[in-house]
Amino acid sequence: MSRLVYHNKLSNIGGVSPFDQAVLEVAGTGAVDIVSPYVSISYLKRIINVSHEWRLISDVEAWLRSLPIRSRPNALSFIRSNLNQIHHCHMVHAKTVIGQGLAMFGSANFTNTGMLNRDELSVLIDDPVMIGELDTWFNLLWDQTASPVADETSDFVDWLGKRTESHAKSEKFTLSAKGRNVRASLVRMPAPEQEDNNRLSLGIVAHEIVVDEQKHYESLGEVIEFSINKMASNGFTFRQMSTSVHQSFSDTTTREIYFAILRYCANHVRSVFAVDTINRLIYSKGIFIQSTRESIFQVLAHYDEFLSQLVQHFDFSKAADMPGEEDLELSTGIQPVHQEILISDLIDAGFIDIEDKAGSLAQYRLSEDFEWSERYRLFKVAAHLWNAKHEHFLLHKPAIVIDQQKPESIPAPTKSIEDMVAELHTRRRAAHADAINQQEIEKFKKVDRILVYVLYKCFSNEKLHAFSDATVVAISRATGHKKSFVAKTLDSLLSRKGRGIVVVNNGYLEVTKDLDAERFDGYPLSLAAYMTSSLNAKSV
Repeated sequence: MSRLVYHNKLSNIGGVSPFDQAVLEVAGTGAVDIVSPYVSISYLKRIINVSHEWRLISDVEAWLRSLPIRSRPNALSFIRSNLNQIHHCHMVHAKTVIGQGLAMFGSANFTNTGMLNRDELSVLIDDPVMIGELDTWFNLLWDQTASPVADETSDFVDWLGKRTESHAKSEKFTLSAKGRNVRASLVRMPAPEQEDNNRLSLGIVAHEIVVDEQKHYESLGEVIEFSINKMASNGFTFRQMSTSVHQSFSDTTTREIYFAILRYCANHVRSVFAVDTINRLIYSKGIFIQSTRESIFQVLAHYDEFLSQLVQHFDFSKAADMPGEEDLELSTGIQPVHQEILISDLIDAGFIDIEDKAGSLAQYRLSEDFEWSERYRLFKVAAHLWNAKHEHFLLHKPAIVIDQQKPESIPAPTKSIEDMVAELHTRRRAAHADAINQQEIEKFKKVDRILVYVLYKCFSNEKLHAFSDATVVAISRATGHKKSFVAKTLDSLLSRKGRGIVVVNNGYLEVTKDLDAERFDGYPLSLAAYMTSSLNAKSV
């Protein structure tokens, strides 16, 4: 039976993505055909690992252009290794995955962001006639296109890198493309009736009033603030703001207005880590609207997670490489192209210091002199981690800097060798304990994802066979965890007599009747799912 695919209450708070679940269902049917202008290598491999036999049609030029510099070599290597299974189709914009008797199509690209972090809408279908039509459409498109030329694609990536580094305009470079060019035309519409020129136009009157109100504003900043005060409560688009500004400053460029309005936006990727951002507006789905304290913390949550990941990755004393883009995207949902913008702003703000070494890539470390302004204190989790790490750094920071030019200034050691060895062993034991604690935390996160899936099925009154191979495989595909770990986790959910989270009833899993919030200690996503379900039950 066909069904719509969109994010639900559980996926909005970190639960399993319905899009990813649907894609894996299609991929699990066998060989798959994929069409998408933008794909991430990590997510494509996720599909491949399930289906094993695949073909991809993409706008390879647009795909490579969308990637940050650091990700292009990996994508190029993948394309060169799979030329026979990839066709380049200029200007293709469809997004679909077609399996054996099952298919999904809609607005979502096959990237981690498209599957996890955007409000998309797709349709999962099992209608044989429609799937047959999709197969015919794909094969026709496949026959009309060809694989990208390997050397030409390599030259294109090199050209993109040089163009980005120089920031200068250069001759256009496009990949060779075989196939038709779509040239459609609009449906002819009847001509509109002529308006009575003598009738009073309220639009003209309103325009004149606004111009009269704004003519005394002398700067772009003043008219931006005036327009925000007038429109923020009901929300406005960038086009509405641009129209308002041009009534007073007709020569102002769109770019100038764009960056001026971003200064007031709390959650835009280009302003979120800028030190001079004013938290006046929230940007969502093309609309700027008045912010509230609650909405600010809500929209900054994944940026807080991104900043927390950097705090945990870097140190104050020793520089390190930047963490992997794909790992950051999986854990935070922030695309690599946006990661570069955020990191650049963090460097400008003095949060991260760069260490350049001749002949090697730049490395980064946390700046010990960074001051947490009121703006940055909105990232509560990251601030807490930074302060704890900074206190530990100051506690173990050497009090005296050794001057290599003046060896006589080096004081005599105040500790015996035995004491220093004992202290070293203590630090090593503490580091080992921290590593064990981190492993436990990761284990809790894995169990939490499995538990959210089980709760979602139970709360949705969907039948979930207790410990059958089909159940274990479905959960493994949905969460990405090994089947052995899933089976062990399911067993643990029942193992504590009288304190289990789920029970078996007639061969199916059900939520324990006397379930309470205390049983979700350590499982924040599952607790949120349980509380949401409880509130919904009470409202009914």
